This record gives sequence, C-alpha cells and structure tokens, in this order.
Amino acid sequence: MSRASYTENQKKAFVLEWMQSNKPKSRWFQDAKDAGHIQGHYNSFDAWIKLYQHELEINPNFANTLGDIYATERQREALAATLQSVKVKPANIHSIGTSKNLLDEFQQTLLPDDVQKKYIEFLETKVNLLVIDINAIRSENEQLKAELEGLKKSNSE
Repeated sequence: MSRASYTENQKKAFVLEWMQSNKPKSRWFQDAKDAGHIQGHYNSFDAWIKLYQHELEINPNFANTLGDIYATERQREALAATLQSVKVKPANIHSIGTSKNLLDEFQQTLLPDDVQKKYIEFLETKVNLLVIDINAIRSENEQLKAELEGLKKSNSE
C-alpha cells in the first residue's frame, strides 16, 4: 500500500499501535517500516500523531474499534502475503516433489488432454527433426574424416 492511499482509520490505527508500543516515535516508525508494515516518510507519521493522539487518548472505545479494524486488515495482508508465497512459480516447480512420477502426474493435470496430445506431437516432431539433422551432420562428419584420411595418405606418399 502506498503512503498516499492510507485511510484516516488506517492512520489512526498506526498511531494507536505506536501508542501501545511505548516506543519512541522514530524507533517505532523505523521498526514498522523495516518490517514492511508502513510506508512513507517519518514526517507524515509525526503529523498523524499530532492529529490523532489526543482523540485516541480520550476515546478508548474508539481506540479499541480501530485496533480491531487494523488487526483485521493486518490479518488480510498476512493472508495475502502467505498465499502469494505459496504460488507455484516456473522457477521452482521442481521443488514440488522429488519423485519424477509425481511431478509428471502433476504436470498432466495442468493441460487438457487434447492440448497435451498436440503439444507432445509438436515436441516429437521437433525432436525427430533434430535427430535427422544430427544424423545428417554425423554422416557429413564421417565423409569429411574419410576425405581427410585420403588427403593424409596422398601427402605421405
């Protein structure tokens, strides 16, 4: 969340959290920023404190409601972060399991059968063309070796 998009209730929740921490403003802000809980500049946070601290001190019920709202939002953000961290990424798909059969079985579930069949046919065609190219290169290589041997023999005579 960018600093410009904090609602008034979120700002109050930050101030409330700082008040409950009993830490100096600058220390709380730096810890919260390092943990990724808050963004923006310390001066903005200081302005929020000047704006909301008195209100939060004289209305404890309002403070409790804000704490609940902020805790709920924090829980949603934590859940979203957790869900993001467990998404399967192409780079770590092989970490799903060490069993090749299990991985193959899993990958079979990723595509519909007709797409799998077409993709397998496409890959087989590519591989077959590569094998043909390799065989042609090997044949040419053998012919060149034979020519080279013939030239060596004629030079040595």
